[in-house]
Amino acid sequence: DLGRASQVLALVNRYDRMCNPANGVDALTPHEALSVIFAQLKARFDSVVLGAFIRMMGVYPPGSIVQLVNDRYAIVASVNSGPGNCARAGYPAQPQACATAARCAGLPLSAAAYLLLFRACGQPRSRRGRVVTVSQSHGWLDGLQEAVWLVDETSLLILHANAAAQRLVGLPVAEMVGTPVLRLASTPQDMAFWGESAQVVADGIHSHTSLLRADGTLVPVNRQVTRVPAEVASGTVFMLTMLDRSVQESTERELETLLSELRATLDSAADGMLVCSLDGRVRAFNQRLAQLWNIPRDLLVRRDDAAVYAHMEAQVEDARAYAERLAAIAREPMQESTDILVLRNGLVLELRTVPQFSQGRPVGRVYSYRDITRQTEIQASLRLAARVFESSLDAIFIADSQHRVLRMNPGCERLVGPSAKSFEGCLAASLFGGGSDAAFMEQVLQGWAKEGFWEGELWLPRDNGTYCAVQLSWVAL
Repeated sequence: DLGRASQVLALVNRYDRMCNPANGVDALTPHEALSVIFAQLKARFDSVVLGAFIRMMGVYPPGSIVQLVNDRYAIVASVNSGPGNCARAGYPAQPQACATAARCAGLPLSAAAYLLLFRACGQPRSRRGRVVTVSQSHGWLDGLQEAVWLVDETSLLILHANAAAQRLVGLPVAEMVGTPVLRLASTPQDMAFWGESAQVVADGIHSHTSLLRADGTLVPVNRQVTRVPAEVASGTVFMLTMLDRSVQESTERELETLLSELRATLDSAADGMLVCSLDGRVRAFNQRLAQLWNIPRDLLVRRDDAAVYAHMEAQVEDARAYAERLAAIAREPMQESTDILVLRNGLVLELRTVPQFSQGRPVGRVYSYRDITRQTEIQASLRLAARVFESSLDAIFIADSQHRVLRMNPGCERLVGPSAKSFEGCLAASLFGGGSDAAFMEQVLQGWAKEGFWEGELWLPRDNGTYCAVQLSWVAL
């Protein structure tokens, strides 16, 4: 038997391992982890410790992403676990499920139709011996796509379940009838909801939760609770409708994985990437873009597209030409283009834009910014070296690793004479009448090995049959 401190440690350790496993793909959200512990593992933990843990963490623990009633999304930062502050996300009562049932039964959508649908025909007895007034004519419920439970308002026992509920839960209808609703709808959210007063429960709820199947697995469902008439003279019952979200949740997880992989790919790119819609709204970007353009973090989190564009335009040396070029690109959604931008901080960027297609139609544009500052500097150095080579008054030739002449500058061509072009591709030693003189090249190689160059005086044959004394400096590169 574990002491109370050890029980707390074991529970917290299990929760942390569910949220932060070694393999991140298997991670559960805080809400999912709490639901799994409460529904599937509660027998392994002390009930007092587990209850205190749930009350402390709340139905939606810190870190959970929730959808609010105004359809906005938020992250739970903290939990107020004081009295009267039981967290419950819900919507006002909505009659959609009842309306669906009425349409399936071919009845008009009216209050009279609801009375007709739930008219009592007998008094079945639950497994606990309590007599409950509820209709026995529920055949129309079996035609619904949703799994349906009719729940007694006082005892919270399941009075009736349809065929879809039997398939969803994995239990025969007869076994579900008389079962407490919390035995199957056993998540912290359900415990909080069904623990409220009957009037609060009657206000209804429409949210995503999990259902405990007979095999012990949790099934994600879209759940809605409404109060409906049970009998003209015998009050009302709660109707709980559920739709299996397993396929939808699996698809959402696959999409989330794909999006995270795409985001990781985008952020690992060496280029700054900016994805915009056709009307110019920013849809995605990577961190490299923010680095290249020195975009402040507070500007990024404001999601002010106009401010981001203004900041980028201010970084370009010729801001007016840049703005005009972007406007021209925006007018041609099918156009691909490449431009060179010079920023005020000295960076040189290559801008390449391509259209983004969806189902064969252009839906946006992708801007790719590549830092080519280093390449530009290298190209400038090469151009300068080429100008020096061409304009030098000294005779210069370039040979490959096999010592064959590749190129001569104009000064060398003038010195050698009209036959200079004929030496290209020949051994450099042949310029000095040595052909493939091994002794000469041996001296050159020794000089390269010792000092990196060879220097000496040679006789250069001329086209007119005369010889010209030259000082040769041959540098190994």
